Amino acid sequence: MVTEEEFQKLVNRVKNLEDRVFVKQEFNPDKIPFATFAKSKGPKTHEERAITIGYYVWKFENKNFTYDDIVTYCKKIGWPTYTNSSVLLRQLKKKAWIEEGEKNSDGKIEFRVIMDGISEVENNFADA
Repeated sequence: MVTEEEFQKLVNRVKNLEDRVFVKQEFNPDKIPFATFAKSKGPKTHEERAITIGYYVWKFENKNFTYDDIVTYCKKIGWPTYTNSSVLLRQLKKKAWIEEGEKNSDGKIEFRVIMDGISEVENNFADA
């Protein structure tokens, strides 16, 4: 027979395990898979791929992006990764596609996609 205290420990353990397994995710009915989105935009350069990722993170995940997001999404669909992140992000800032934001809780700098970057992605890089 299990005591009340042992039972409560088991209940707490199950809840703890459920919290680890069942991560709450917000449902976004407009969200499409990144691969589908990227294919529809047709980016050809590293800069276009990076801003496509930044736009996707902003639009469908409701957050700013970091360089780690660029690496993660490139790997998801087999795009080559850029070896020098500071040069890539500097190029995006120079084109006025992004602006630098604050550091996140992990100490990583976040970047915001700004109007010119939004326009480029939404127009499938017609002006690039």
